Amino acid sequence: MPKVENVRLLDRLSSRKASLGTLYLTATHLIFVENGSETRKETWVLHSQISSIEKQATTATGCPLLIRCKNFQVIQLVIPQERDCHDVYISLIRLARPGMGRTLARKSILILKRENIKEEM
Repeated sequence: MPKVENVRLLDRLSSRKASLGTLYLTATHLIFVENGSETRKETWVLHSQISSIEKQATTATGCPLLIRCKNFQVIQLVIPQERDCHDVYISLIRLARPGMGRTLARKSILILKRENIKEEM
């Protein structure tokens, strides 16, 4: 399963409150898992519930990604590397498209897997 580590999930109500964790992409869900040792909080978003994805300008802390859902949930992620952010952005755009076939979903996930393999080498 493709993953991006050291991703920050920002709290829209309090800019000082951010959770550090790992972002996973599956064929059906975006999953954010907090790194906290006492509780393992997970945030799951079904791709079909994503309404829009906005890749914002890169800052000193990373590349922000704003995800708006059809249920009015708004998720703001900050991904450390611009390249990883771009790969997640492209993958989510493809995965969130209604009526998309399994082949396209697999290609999107392979983009991230290829990057993870290169980093491990």
